[in-house]
Amino acid sequence: MKNLIFLTFFASILASCSEISEDDLKIIEGIHLGKNLETFKNETARLPNKQFVIGEGTSDPNEFRDRFIECTFSEIFDNPGYGTDKIRHLALIVPSKTLGSNNVEVVTVYICNSRLTSEYPENFLPRSDGLSTIDQTVHDLIISEALEMLKVKYGPPEQILSGYGVYSETLAPKFQITQKPANQEARMFVWETKAIRISFFEGERTFSTYKPKMSYYHVTEEYMNDTVTSSNVTKGLVEMMGHLYTRKGAYIKYSLKPDVRDKLKLDKPNL
Repeated sequence: MKNLIFLTFFASILASCSEISEDDLKIIEGIHLGKNLETFKNETARLPNKQFVIGEGTSDPNEFRDRFIECTFSEIFDNPGYGTDKIRHLALIVPSKTLGSNNVEVVTVYICNSRLTSEYPENFLPRSDGLSTIDQTVHDLIISEALEMLKVKYGPPEQILSGYGVYSETLAPKFQITQKPANQEARMFVWETKAIRISFFEGERTFSTYKPKMSYYHVTEEYMNDTVTSSNVTKGLVEMMGHLYTRKGAYIKYSLKPDVRDKLKLDKPNL
């Protein structure tokens, strides 16, 4: 009898340990993975939403139509010490549904810089808050802060994937994400919790620099290669000018772990 009581007690402990709580599913801005799309929309309704055009503004109607998006975003990386009145650093929040179902099992957060633009087709009337460009180039201090925030929340990364085989994602028109091998060496930091896999891609080094409180500046490939490798003179000049190095394509991807789907009894694809 005592053995039966012990086994029952032990089984209940195991069951409680394997249960997935709401907190286990919580990610950035209090959003929960493993919910349906309507729940996701309700949870993000309190966050700002804005009209963007990917890249530089354009008055060409066809090009504008291809690059126009409207997206919910977080201001978690919009540090006033790094931006300007015109340039902001935003985190675009993009959900991904499971094919054939209404479950949101992946949320990707794209770290971008944004600025207002007055370039758009004549027949387009922007909202009262205007139209902004969006670009995936951000400076190193933003990337470092994002990494530190993740370390504080999840601890040291369990994996650091480094090299040219780490995949980057480009925010293409209409959120059609293109995936390609990184052109330059870059790192992916990975954490796993009870229910979620978190992947942080730091982005590729770009041929741009950033002057705090001013703007992003493009430089030549030869100049940047010289700056980041061998030339102390060039590097010293950049630092003297107060410029920061930049990276392009940084994102945080929150993915529901495969075994959690069954535990949550999520809808299966309608096939």
